[in-house]
Amino acid sequence: MKFCGQCGRQIPDDAFACPYCGAIQGSAPARTPAKPSFGESLKAFVQKNKAIVIAAAGALAAAIVLLLALAIFGSSYKTPVKDYIKQQNVSSLDVEKDFVNMYGGLGKSHLKKIYKILSSSENFEDYCDGLQDEFMTYRDDLEDAYGRNYKYSVKFLDRDPMTNSSLRTYKEDWFKVCGKRLMSEGDAILDMNSDDLRELADRMGLEKDDLRTLGKELKELGKDIKNANVKKGYEVDVTIFVKGSDDRDDYDVTFSVVKADGKWVNPIRIDQYTLLNYLYGIGY
Repeated sequence: MKFCGQCGRQIPDDAFACPYCGAIQGSAPARTPAKPSFGESLKAFVQKNKAIVIAAAGALAAAIVLLLALAIFGSSYKTPVKDYIKQQNVSSLDVEKDFVNMYGGLGKSHLKKIYKILSSSENFEDYCDGLQDEFMTYRDDLEDAYGRNYKYSVKFLDRDPMTNSSLRTYKEDWFKVCGKRLMSEGDAILDMNSDDLRELADRMGLEKDDLRTLGKELKELGKDIKNANVKKGYEVDVTIFVKGSDDRDDYDVTFSVVKADGKWVNPIRIDQYTLLNYLYGIGY
């Protein structure tokens, strides 16, 4: 059994698309022999040259340098996996938090502005209620399977660096596709004449000026995602544990994670429909 990289639900191993949210499932890129990460190399250097570090900056400074090095370089690739586990353990959706982090932290400033606009719509509350209902149905299914107070946890097993070819594939098929679509939607709004803009604004429960601002933010968000600098990535092997009062289980899962503009993200989260579904939900 594997998990959808978009909504996190369990899906068939051979599923091309998630049967719940429709997200296309990425295939596992080719692997190459694992090499020590920069963080691991830095840690080894500090340990090997401890006397020099202490002489240069003092014992306290050396400890701070080491801790910072480990925090920044040693475990940051684990962040998307840990975020997934946290999401499985929440008791209700925090729609705003999920919204502004839908792309793993990319474009967050634009998403905050877009959320503010959409949440001003008279249609937004009903749409969010529907999201909450879907989430609670999902939790109920898990409680039926494992019992109340079930809990997810994870054990990291191994990681393999992605090839340059795999990184290019994610860049072309996910980041650029998503970015171009969002830019296109932004342009479509900005190119509307006054009458069409008013009709769409009324349907979405927004003011015309807010709708124009939405178009601008969609376009800028799309640019950020399209032009994201995808530098490196890993295939991360983990075991996911689920334990409840009635039953327990564990699954071996491989997560794809890439570093884009300094942030570690699951690349198949970079999907245009994650955001567009909110627009459709309020009348776009």
